[in-house]
Amino acid sequence: PAARSGVGAGAPGDLNRGLSFKFIAQGLLLDLEVATAETPRDIEPRIRQRGESCLCPRDGQPGAAYVDVAPDADAGRATHMLSYTWGYTVHDIVSALGQYCANSGISPMETRTWICCLCVNQFRVKEAQQAGKSISFEEFQRTFGNRVRGIGRIVAMLSPWRDAFYLKRVWCLFEAWTATATEGCRLEFVLPDHQAKDYRHSLRDSDLDDVWRALTSIRVQDAQASMPEDRERILELVKSSPSGYAGLNSVLTKRLQRWFVEVAKAYLELGLKPGIEGTTGKSSLCVAIVGFFIELGSLEEAERLCEEGTRMCRAAAEANGADHADTPVFRKHEGLLLQHLGRVRHERGDLAGSVESFRAALALFSSAGLARDSE
Repeated sequence: PAARSGVGAGAPGDLNRGLSFKFIAQGLLLDLEVATAETPRDIEPRIRQRGESCLCPRDGQPGAAYVDVAPDADAGRATHMLSYTWGYTVHDIVSALGQYCANSGISPMETRTWICCLCVNQFRVKEAQQAGKSISFEEFQRTFGNRVRGIGRIVAMLSPWRDAFYLKRVWCLFEAWTATATEGCRLEFVLPDHQAKDYRHSLRDSDLDDVWRALTSIRVQDAQASMPEDRERILELVKSSPSGYAGLNSVLTKRLQRWFVEVAKAYLELGLKPGIEGTTGKSSLCVAIVGFFIELGSLEEAERLCEEGTRMCRAAAEANGADHADTPVFRKHEGLLLQHLGRVRHERGDLAGSVESFRAALALFSSAGLARDSE
């Protein structure tokens, strides 16, 4: 809702007003003169400087939020909310939102994001701090919950992707948890460009098991906050919820793992298209991703990738010939995919199909002299 009566949806003064992805990508860094390594905390004085000579359309007092004065012709009602830490660099934040926009195929002019450092009136924050006042946790929880419901789409920024700082901050986990607990709200994850490139390189190397295991180690009870009292209140809230710490940790772990495997699958499927040469890296990645889908209980996806992967392995081995150095690797991966297929069919109640797949895997391992690998 708008802060004052008469303020139109998305107009200056609307508490859910956001900046367009176009402006964030093309104008924000220049307007605020952001250096490469600067964080939101570093540029906060400049954020306030832009609204210093303006009256706030929210309360009529001197000093306006940046979103209400920014030279962004496409600003308006936020379609997304960014969940992040003030320890990230502003350049990485811009890069991450650019990645999200490109990957989602959405219009940068019609897509607007609410970012707390730019959309909260920092003058009022400073004034409250100087007066020794603080917003009660209950008030913040209510305001934040209303915003999540009003916007309905939360984009959580992860960096570095192998050991995300985001997952160690209690406020970030609280925001993600609120998104998952809010009916109709969608939680998504995004990486800045350099992290996305590193992730793709890791997929080529099939170096995924360690990261997959790391995603199971989320522990909100170990997360930190700048203000100890904030941490205590959030942990008390989570602990007293029906599912407790274990529930939050489990929900976020599953969301992260789902994102992780979906991104990996999208990368893999580019290499599984007909007419594209198979490589041992692709077949190894396929084996890993199918295993992850099985762990997530996504049996239909696992079965489909098993079938596509075995076709790729078989075609690559036949094209290379028996004497090629990669042929035993393709045959091994085909056998592992057939084993996965046997597991999937067993879980789906197709016992005959399961036995058929396991027998095919064993026959392939035996004929290739790889029977020991099947044990």
